[in-house]
Amino acid sequence: KTHAHRNYIDDIPRDVKIRRLNEIINSFHENAKIRYSQFIGKPQLVLIEGYSKRDSQRLKGISDGGHKIHFDDANVIDCIGVNNNNIDLMMKHLENSSKRNRFNNLFDISQKTTNMKSGDYVLVLPISTTGCSFDAIPLAKMSIAQFNNGKFSEYNINVGDNLHVFIDKYKNVNKI
Repeated sequence: KTHAHRNYIDDIPRDVKIRRLNEIINSFHENAKIRYSQFIGKPQLVLIEGYSKRDSQRLKGISDGGHKIHFDDANVIDCIGVNNNNIDLMMKHLENSSKRNRFNNLFDISQKTTNMKSGDYVLVLPISTTGCSFDAIPLAKMSIAQFNNGKFSEYNINVGDNLHVFIDKYKNVNKI
């Protein structure tokens, strides 16, 4: 028991306590969503932990910043052992297209594709946040060294309405 518990009377009504707690929780979630929104459109490297508990078609992982990220289980470009210049060209194209909000110019990097599994590192593009986790689009499987040697933190993809259309077209062109 604490000093306050032993020496003071609890004269605060229960409904006031609940209201105050809810205010604190809501304030936390609002601030978390603001903080998390700075990562939208910025590529992240994610360690895949497995499938989501809520949706067996989606994978979950954790970024190097400790953020939870959920994304669809799909084939991705296998960049393991690929020259970072090719990956850099892909990211520049994606960024430039997003700035114009015109995702109709497709870019074919002609790479082999692969499935994702637990323990893989995957480059993802966060597209939305709840303030507790991210929803993302998986782009490529790569190593930590490739991510660290690349310039991925410099990219900022404008996540507009047409991004999903572009990603779908991009996957079709690259046979992902």
